[in-house]
Amino acid sequence: MTYQQQDQLKKLPIPDLQQTCTNYLKVLRPLQTDKEYKCTELAVKEFVEKHDNSPSIGAFLDDCLRKYAADKPSYIEQFWYDAYLNYDSPVVLNLNPFFLLEDDPFTQKETSAIDPQIKRATSLTLSSLKFIQALKKEKLSVDTLKNGKPLCMYQFTKLFGSSRIPTNDGCMMQSDPTSNHIVVMSKSQFYWFDVLDSNNNIIPPRSPT
Repeated sequence: MTYQQQDQLKKLPIPDLQQTCTNYLKVLRPLQTDKEYKCTELAVKEFVEKHDNSPSIGAFLDDCLRKYAADKPSYIEQFWYDAYLNYDSPVVLNLNPFFLLEDDPFTQKETSAIDPQIKRATSLTLSSLKFIQALKKEKLSVDTLKNGKPLCMYQFTKLFGSSRIPTNDGCMMQSDPTSNHIVVMSKSQFYWFDVLDSNNNIIPPRSPT
């Protein structure tokens, strides 16, 4: 189910150059002073207009991009990898998103002996595992636009069990589709253990002994 419409997807279209420039100016207008915007307009005009009957820089680059994209389903994919994987500065904070969770309102008034943070982490882990299980068994529904057109689901293959590996020429993305474990960090210690079996079923917790 998850990848059933991959072969029917259309190639990512390259937007029209002139329309892109128009949109670019429209977005910048409220962000710039009149003087700054005038300079931007001149730069865009220089970019798209011909000079001495020669193609403009914009037209030349647009032609190169279309030739590059001729045999690719997505012209922007490799550029995206290059932008993120060849970035030499520290990844933490500069590239990796993070978020903080508010206290769970359903556990604030509980008097259980189990630490609320442990219960919250367990709940989030179990919910994530159900999603991963559906993905691995290809039972995840295809994402669609509002008009019902299907979206590419390939990116989900990189969502879990993936890591960036440093090399002399930037980093490379490595994914292991057979990965069935998670890593837990607690008090500066790392622990890992399997959470899915060989059939991608969730391993139930062991009873305390």
